[in-house]
Amino acid sequence: MNLNTESFVFLTQINHIMKKLLYSLLAICMASGTSFAQGNWCSADNHYHQLLEKDASIKHDVSRLFANGVSKSDDTTVYIIPVVFHVVHEYGPENIKDAQLVDAIDVLNIDYRLKNSDTSQVLAEFKQIYGDVRIEFRLAQIDPQGNCTNGINRIVSHETRYGDAFVKLTQWDRAKYLNVWVCGDMEGGTAGYALYPTSVNGYNYWLDGIVIRHNYIGRTNNTEGWTGSNYNSRALTHEVGHWLGLPHVWGSNNDPGQGCGDDGFQDTPETKGWTTCPSPQTSDVCNPGVRENYQNYMDYSYCSYMFTKDQIAAMRFYATGTDGHRNNLITAANHDATGIFLTTNQCDPKIEYSVNKTVTCIGSPIQFRDRSWNTDIISREWTFQDATPSTSTDANPSVVFNSFGSKTVTLSVTTANGTFTRTFEEAVSILHDWSVHNGPFSYGINSVEEFQQLRFNNLNNSGAAFEYMSDKGTNNSGAIALINYKEIDPLALPTSVEANYYNTLGGQFDEIILPPADLRYTTNVTFSYDYAYSTNTTTVAEITEQIQTFISRDCGNTWTTLGGESNSKVTGAAIVSGGFAGGQEFQPTANSWRTYSRGFNTSGADSRTMFKIVFKSSDFSNNLFIDNINISGNLDIQDVAMNDLDLNVYPNPVSASSSLKIDYVAGNEPVIFKLRNLQGAEVLSTTRYEMNQAVTFEMALDNQLSASYYFLEVITSAGKSVKKIAVVK
Repeated sequence: MNLNTESFVFLTQINHIMKKLLYSLLAICMASGTSFAQGNWCSADNHYHQLLEKDASIKHDVSRLFANGVSKSDDTTVYIIPVVFHVVHEYGPENIKDAQLVDAIDVLNIDYRLKNSDTSQVLAEFKQIYGDVRIEFRLAQIDPQGNCTNGINRIVSHETRYGDAFVKLTQWDRAKYLNVWVCGDMEGGTAGYALYPTSVNGYNYWLDGIVIRHNYIGRTNNTEGWTGSNYNSRALTHEVGHWLGLPHVWGSNNDPGQGCGDDGFQDTPETKGWTTCPSPQTSDVCNPGVRENYQNYMDYSYCSYMFTKDQIAAMRFYATGTDGHRNNLITAANHDATGIFLTTNQCDPKIEYSVNKTVTCIGSPIQFRDRSWNTDIISREWTFQDATPSTSTDANPSVVFNSFGSKTVTLSVTTANGTFTRTFEEAVSILHDWSVHNGPFSYGINSVEEFQQLRFNNLNNSGAAFEYMSDKGTNNSGAIALINYKEIDPLALPTSVEANYYNTLGGQFDEIILPPADLRYTTNVTFSYDYAYSTNTTTVAEITEQIQTFISRDCGNTWTTLGGESNSKVTGAAIVSGGFAGGQEFQPTANSWRTYSRGFNTSGADSRTMFKIVFKSSDFSNNLFIDNINISGNLDIQDVAMNDLDLNVYPNPVSASSSLKIDYVAGNEPVIFKLRNLQGAEVLSTTRYEMNQAVTFEMALDNQLSASYYFLEVITSAGKSVKKIAVVK
């Protein structure tokens, strides 16, 4: 096994630890390729030198380029590089429009071909040494599988919030494409970073490319929905410079203004590095009388207009060199393979949508948004299961679903290539428009049927999922299990979803949502649950997982923390009830369980109150188990309808082959009795018309009813009540 293979296996075997290592590799981020942000620098130079101790072959020394014969030739060949933008987003402003990305390519081509009009502002002493890089950029039109693309690949992931190495969820062959990942944010407000060609040889290949924040892409142009600005638009020019081998003008670190330094090029004077634009008269800090090249794209001054001829020679050297496979990008064969010169290239759409909520009640509106991409959408048609409207041609329709259960949504879009359709099963989950519980209730999770009464959201599609486990709860009872643990194939490719499972687990959210409850007449209320959890780290500072409880009084339209931010959550050492998992799959024991409990005051607004338990993962997460979800308290009176009726329903449980016996005191109006299954469908119904008398009757059940829980809904003009009924065979 050679060194590269050993390192490769080592990295893939410790993926959940590798994120820490990668912060060192991001050396590369900003000392061997760098961040670009005004006032926000990444102090990665020390990490870079630590990395050099491990692998000196990545050392980058531009002064050697010219010693080895790199010259400022008069070669007029224009090198063209195919580009793909990977927009990593959560349907927020970071999901920028195609046109903003196209504009970013225009900015690159203006800057790298010296077509920028602001060269008129370059100081006289530098006008003799700036030049045309003779490198251009084109969006790819063929993807690695040979399919049509517009050069823009959209990926939904919470990694957009971090912008670290693991935002690189999909790398197209770096020997064919310059990969640029566009994200929502980065630690410390950094604008972007890139890697030197010499830093991404061998097993570091999957780190190759550029990461940049969305608001540093393209210009403003007063275009609605664009997030870029003219001021920030040169950030990508700067990062491509690193990708083509250029250090900062003050040297390979991220600390401008900390002392005088040099980038190794003869035609860039020694400089302290600038974070603002000085006056020419005050720009000779390092050598009085020698103005510094603060107008260089590789400075932080934000008044950048030029590359020098030595910088141009270095970039062209790397563009034609084997480091990072840059030389293959510019070949005619690769241009054909990536389709950059295709004149007509109508792609099929990638059909996607987003919603403002995935769980709500019957009658509550849900806002859908067409998020289809990869081509221009001419028109669309939605179809919604049991909803109003049932169809729509709007891009962003508001829809009300009329019945309980998981609903199917179909979206058809028409493009220049025709009409394409995609159906989404279980697109949203609709709860009853009445309260399932009246007063105190509990979920002991002792059966699959009870588990199915809850709703579950795995919001980030990580592969983690909720399951029912019959013997993992307290006292070996049933429990809800969130399975975060995953066996990783040690030979999984570093760029694969599997290899990066733990590296991208942190920051994901998984939800347990309880059905509505009427708590208006319940006092001294306490919400509680038992939990068992173990983590894969022993470092307290790395235990960032948390379980948090939220409450909604409008059927999930809005949520607030239960008792405030700090009281609503369990985190840090408190969450680790099961100790250190040691990289093994955690299974709870009798001593693994702890209880979260929080009291709160009810009011008249609690007619349809919902709770949700939300788990936020870290990169060290293991399995989580939840049991015994309880709402305790004192039911002073039942709701108006049940209190006035003096209702009594028995036996409970009841056999499907017998009848429910119902006693009540009739008033001056009929009473409606409806039996519904767990999906909300009405299975039996009867109306009693007795007036002002005690009533006893039997509601015969259908022997075909399956053994399960059902809900008996009792309706009068004064209100509505629900009793849970267990039907057995």
